[in-house]
Amino acid sequence: MLKNFLLSLSLLLISCSTSSALNLSEINSNQTIKTHINEEITISLKGNPTTGYKWQFTSSNGTYFKILEESYQIDKHPSGMVGVGGHFIYRFKPIEKGTFAINAKYYRPWEEFNPEADKQYKFNFEVE
Repeated sequence: MLKNFLLSLSLLLISCSTSSALNLSEINSNQTIKTHINEEITISLKGNPTTGYKWQFTSSNGTYFKILEESYQIDKHPSGMVGVGGHFIYRFKPIEKGTFAINAKYYRPWEEFNPEADKQYKFNFEVE
């Protein structure tokens, strides 16, 4: 019985020490998100690389974060269908305490960003 209790306690402590990632999308734009240094954050944004559009990111106050991975996940579609959209997925971690914003702009890199026609989102962070 003591052995089972200790095993359960160990599993509880392990699960409590594992940090959960913040998963953000377009609906979190203009919100202030509180987080901690080195807490993994994922931003998933709709897009379609076959159109030439890409998400471009800038930070408001220097380099407060480190990008870990950029990937793309295509939406479910019938076999043989081309030009299907999906989600660009960006994983990163804040590396400094402070307040900063990540600006995401979706446009073709060879064209000038047009705020009236192109998409843009702003994610505000308070890092402790």
